[in-house]
Amino acid sequence: MTPQENGARGDCEMVQASGADAGLNVYAVGRAFSFNASRYTTEELTRAAHNYELEESGSTVLVIDYAHNGIGSNSCGPEVLEKYRFNATSFTHEFTPG
Repeated sequence: MTPQENGARGDCEMVQASGADAGLNVYAVGRAFSFNASRYTTEELTRAAHNYELEESGSTVLVIDYAHNGIGSNSCGPEVLEKYRFNATSFTHEFTPG
């Protein structure tokens, strides 16, 4: 099985990540977001062809997403329904330290 991102949480208004030395709070401003917390970087997940090849980064990797395209690509089934497509070519999202 090829490793991939997993465990995304959607429609979030706040996420808090903390450890022994530091912490981070992220709050939605006007639009909910999704996030994923992992022990692996996106680059590590892309590089590994099998789960046993993954090496933990030694940190918690927090990914905040503005939006997601729906699942499906028409490669092995129907196209993504229009209401689940992310077609924007330009967008702005704001983060404020809290």
